[in-house]
Amino acid sequence: METGGVGMRKILRGIINNKIYTLEELGLKNYKIKKVYTILDEENMYAKFDGETGKPLNKSLDNLVLQHWQTVFYEDYIHDWNTFGNNFKLGAHSSVPGDIVDLLIEYE
Repeated sequence: METGGVGMRKILRGIINNKIYTLEELGLKNYKIKKVYTILDEENMYAKFDGETGKPLNKSLDNLVLQHWQTVFYEDYIHDWNTFGNNFKLGAHSSVPGDIVDLLIEYE
């Protein structure tokens, strides 16, 4: 999904913290992951109204309210996640190894 100025976004569901996945398994083969967020409050992650017109917005990855420690936890590259070759590993400190989380990924 295209987003204003941040490349593309997708939600990865059921990711196990501290497990290695191939980028192909995640549907990200031939893409570069730029940012990783653990979703904390998905319902409030979506903007509900257009800030300029006040009109209601549809749920979309183009209309997000990314607030650290409220709607998402911004995971640090290297410290919490990394890619190596065709592999991705989440080693997030926002949850314990083995926890199952949903991630918001920004990629290009």
